[in-house]
Amino acid sequence: MTRFHETPHGDAPSSSTSPCYSVIGIYGVAGSGKTTFAQYIRDYIKEECKQKLFDTIMSIHVSETFSVDDIFHEMLKDITSNRHSNISDHEELEEKLKESLCGKRFFLILDDLWVKSKNDIRLEELISPLNAGIKGSTILVTARTKDAAGVLCADEPIKLPDLDEDQYLTMFMHYALGGTSVGADEFVRVGRLIANKLHRSPIAAVVVAGRLGTNPNIEFWKNIEKLDMLNDTMHALWWSYQQLNPDIRRCLEYYNIFPKRFKLTRVELVRLWIAQGFVKNSCATEDTEDVAEGYIQELVACSFLQPEGDYFTIHDLMHDLAKKVSGSDYFRIENKWIESGEGWKGDVPRDVRHLFVQNYDSEWITEKILRLEKLRTIYVVERGTLLEDKVIESICKRLPKLRVLSIDWSNQYCALENPESS
Repeated sequence: MTRFHETPHGDAPSSSTSPCYSVIGIYGVAGSGKTTFAQYIRDYIKEECKQKLFDTIMSIHVSETFSVDDIFHEMLKDITSNRHSNISDHEELEEKLKESLCGKRFFLILDDLWVKSKNDIRLEELISPLNAGIKGSTILVTARTKDAAGVLCADEPIKLPDLDEDQYLTMFMHYALGGTSVGADEFVRVGRLIANKLHRSPIAAVVVAGRLGTNPNIEFWKNIEKLDMLNDTMHALWWSYQQLNPDIRRCLEYYNIFPKRFKLTRVELVRLWIAQGFVKNSCATEDTEDVAEGYIQELVACSFLQPEGDYFTIHDLMHDLAKKVSGSDYFRIENKWIESGEGWKGDVPRDVRHLFVQNYDSEWITEKILRLEKLRTIYVVERGTLLEDKVIESICKRLPKLRVLSIDWSNQYCALENPESS
């Protein structure tokens, strides 16, 4: 942590030739714990560090394809608790961000950066407003490759080291047995054999151990130790996924409608799952919402769902898994496809059942969505203008299978549920 405790050099804004921030880059393969490490640093600075090092903390997921404007909106949300979704003009958005950063020493996490060249125009646009901050600010970059981690660094980026065998086993057994000690020696012996198959992948350890923890039967563990599929991280995650009951698997698959790292509240998860008919009561007296809460608890216990404050998200590799198992039912229109700022105007496969729209053209909404007769979900993230009432009315009338219409704008949430649809 010493690099975060360095004494800031005054409170003046940076000069045009000297940035106000230092950059620390870390890199490692997918599932190696980069995001967890970055979140630990963030939480340490925010909650445990006695000295107030920064005026504001921002944590942003970047991803392989990203929209600079979306990242600016997320930064503003972290700084001001307001995403300022009503601002769609890039220059106006940049000025708002500069205004919000002015006179502040900030700590910024850019998680999962994929930019390969320092000359990438998006990188220049992304960094441009940050010099409104003051000296002593810090940027922590995480990436899968050394080159990506180093695009902003003056110093050599740091490779996230692997856990040694004993450390890895300790973590594995923690998630598998927790504080249980009865008969632990035999479980540790078999657990070590299983852990050795996982090639010290933190995400594989957490997920596989979580599933083993739901069945602390030594014969079950011995049978799992014989599985060759555990030698590959994605196959290990697939095995863990297959241990869930079919209804809970469908709930996890539903995350494929959203972009990676998309955050949902507990209430939103429960409402969406129930509206889609994924939540099944085992008896007439059982409350459906209680069953859905049980699904959340099981997914968290097995580390499929990751709590982040009041929200839940899933690991990137889990998102990749959800995409593989959910087939062609899901389609996303993300800002990574938007270049002109006029909204996406392409085609959507006719058999799509669940549609996420991050940017749209009003005419396209009217003409194209209404042709998708199998749609059960429309989840629209607004950027400026709202859907007209007449369009919403047409959607409700002409899409008989629709169960969820969600329109999210300016920190508001509106959903139409139609559980009687078939």
